Amino acid sequence: MKKSMLLVMVWASFSLHAKDDVMFVAAPVASVWELPDLNIKSFTLPLISDDLPQHLTQVLYGERVEIVERNKAGWCKVNVLDQAHFNRKVGVWGFCDGWMFEKDLQAKGYEASFDVAVTELWAAVHSEPNEKSPEIQRLSFGTLLPIGKNRREGWQEVCLLDGKIAFIKASDVSQLLVSKLHKSELLLRQCMVEYVHKFLGLPYCWDGRCAYSKTLDFIPTSVDCSGLVNLVYSACGFRLPRHAHSQFMRAMPIEPKNMQPGDLMFFKRGKHNFDRVNHVLMYVGGDEFIEATESSKSVRIITTQIFFGKSLIELKNGEHFSGGSSRWGDIEIHCGSFLASPELRNEPRIK
Repeated sequence: MKKSMLLVMVWASFSLHAKDDVMFVAAPVASVWELPDLNIKSFTLPLISDDLPQHLTQVLYGERVEIVERNKAGWCKVNVLDQAHFNRKVGVWGFCDGWMFEKDLQAKGYEASFDVAVTELWAAVHSEPNEKSPEIQRLSFGTLLPIGKNRREGWQEVCLLDGKIAFIKASDVSQLLVSKLHKSELLLRQCMVEYVHKFLGLPYCWDGRCAYSKTLDFIPTSVDCSGLVNLVYSACGFRLPRHAHSQFMRAMPIEPKNMQPGDLMFFKRGKHNFDRVNHVLMYVGGDEFIEATESSKSVRIITTQIFFGKSLIELKNGEHFSGGSSRWGDIEIHCGSFLASPELRNEPRIK
């Protein structure tokens, strides 16, 4: 089955969920965990897999989940409807799932389509178009919003989940660029590079999928490798799968020498018999990539010369590197694009 056909099937399945089961995230960001009733405490970043073994993903304000189970302690088990995931154990596509606090959800959601994305790391939402008015909410990079009818000087009117109108600085949001893809793919790629650079130097967070915040110490914040890629594409209007292996399965294979900014490189590790992708990096030009790694505990720029001792154009898709030639040990590289294929460019995206 073609990847394009598979995409249609997965996203079309949204309509199969009963409306009463679907809830919307009302918190700026909420974590999804493997088990409920965790002893949640404050977090100090960076956080690697050993620190957060039960952390699965994160959801942002306005995103949808389907509740499938509740417990008496205020937790609910959910399917994260905006995060496609390939279950390798059973070989089927579905959604990321896990447990989260039900207090972070509400039944009322958006009826309009999304128009803009928050493209600053954190943006304040105000009741009136001035900074002295009450702050209603702070939203992470990648949060999607419908816009209102009016725009004041320097401010954008936006719609909130409760139906109220609020205001956000026009410089803190950007129009979703996916509608402009056929007109200017170059513009889209330039924006992806601009957006991913905003995360440089931020701490690593295992299964994180939001901007880093110093004030939200009750929840882990920041990104892992695939969370970074997912957020940057989301800010441009694409719903990519959540995790690296799922992103690899949906991407169109390309040779490293044909990569353009915004394309992705995936690693398969020898210690897992090269049977799954464990890491993803975004290409930003030259021989440079931006990645979030456990080893560096941060988001950083890395070059193919540092990783492999070669320039990008010397690399081959499926090439193996071992021992000292790779800081990851034995790996196999694969490159992919969500923008190079006309079929993928016509797939359903954010609605």
